[in-house]
Amino acid sequence: NYISIKGNATERGIAHGTLLKEEIQEALKTMIWNLYDNYGLDIDFFIMLTNDIFKKPIEENFPEFFEELKGISKGANVDLDELILWNNIASLNYAMPKITNIINGISELKEKYGELLKSRNFGLMEGGSKDRCSAFIALGDYTHDGKICCGHNSFDEFIEGQYFNNIIYINPNKGHKMLFQGAPGYISSQTDFFINSKGFIGTETTIGGFTSYKNEDPITPRIRYCMQYANTLDDYVLFLKKRNSGDYANAWLIGDTNHNEIMRIELGLQFVNVEKKKNGYFIGFNAPYDPRIRNIECVNTGFDDIRRHQGARKVRLEQLMEEHKGKINIEIGKHII
Repeated sequence: NYISIKGNATERGIAHGTLLKEEIQEALKTMIWNLYDNYGLDIDFFIMLTNDIFKKPIEENFPEFFEELKGISKGANVDLDELILWNNIASLNYAMPKITNIINGISELKEKYGELLKSRNFGLMEGGSKDRCSAFIALGDYTHDGKICCGHNSFDEFIEGQYFNNIIYINPNKGHKMLFQGAPGYISSQTDFFINSKGFIGTETTIGGFTSYKNEDPITPRIRYCMQYANTLDDYVLFLKKRNSGDYANAWLIGDTNHNEIMRIELGLQFVNVEKKKNGYFIGFNAPYDPRIRNIECVNTGFDDIRRHQGARKVRLEQLMEEHKGKINIEIGKHII
């Protein structure tokens, strides 16, 4: 599907919801089934959790995007709380290993689920989200014309990945126009690949084995704010770090086509590593270069182990970038990925 929406937050949301109504309704039904299948907990639990850790900070700190979500809910005739959970489903994977601490701070959840979940461990040893993609961004001596070339692919379970078949173009009444691949009802990409009218290219690869989480602002409104309002590479760093939850921890690869400069932001929770280049490349393979993030905030990353897919892709992507140095373009980028 391709949709084009414009206007203020409410207008954009209603248009989005109306155009993808059937797809949004189906995605939410699948989400509810999948959550129960994965966790053995009903949707009431997740809605109570969502209202505290996702809905509240979006409503308070990103009112424009909250209004857009309300518009999508209205246009698609779906429950707003379910839609907000759907938009933050990747962040949920980071919150669940900390669920005992989280529900102790939410009286309603503690009363109903505290005893049941007091000794339950949801995936703590493996960290948050699963490894999901590979990527590169290159320029200067590495590309055929010296300009930025970027490539990314996603790999995911079919149950979730089947819905990322939408190209969403947003022309807001404030900020930059943007185009991204995403799921129905999403206000940001989460595959992740986006471009905008300010001349930025953005993508990322998940940091696997990440174990840190703090209940602040979820990643969905933070990266959407970047897409719509960031004017410099430094803005991306500032907006992503502000009230960072450590949820959906990623190595973000951002390209500024106006100044022909690229940047990698390894966004942990306590530690953030930022590098910029006007000549060279960055690659993404689901493990962080920063030793602080890799050793203190992650477990079992596979960074230096070529028997693991992370270490193997690190080595192979480096080989391919050097093999095609000076020639990288769209077609070669597809071959590399």
